[in-house]
Amino acid sequence: PEEKEVLFRERLKMVRRYAPPGGRLLDVGCAIGTFLKVARDDGYQVRGVEISEYAAQYARKTYGLDVRCAMFDGPRSAGGEKFDVVTMWDVIDHSEEPVAFLRDAVSLLKDDGTIFVETTMEDSLVYGLLHRSLRSV
Repeated sequence: PEEKEVLFRERLKMVRRYAPPGGRLLDVGCAIGTFLKVARDDGYQVRGVEISEYAAQYARKTYGLDVRCAMFDGPRSAGGEKFDVVTMWDVIDHSEEPVAFLRDAVSLLKDDGTIFVETTMEDSLVYGLLHRSLRSV
């Protein structure tokens, strides 16, 4: 995870420009929680949602993180809470309905909240849809 921490520190620099530390952050598809750990260490109040029980349990046991093992389902994933930041690092490509997935994520934001979505699969349908559909979210 150390090499991932370097990558996630870079991503966190971008997040910080729009949402200063201290705010509530939800990471959708948080895997073993490395980004959440880095964000918590920087002062964010963090929570994660992860489909893999193994990964969610690792995040809880290794880093002491609040990670729910579940499919992301918008408001139910967050227990009715709102967030200053929602992140989705390389997870949107796994959604069968990416626009609905994004709408669910946006519904969890506070009025002045920010969502961060990254995909490295430039040749994927999701990448193309995001570039065309993001304005409609």
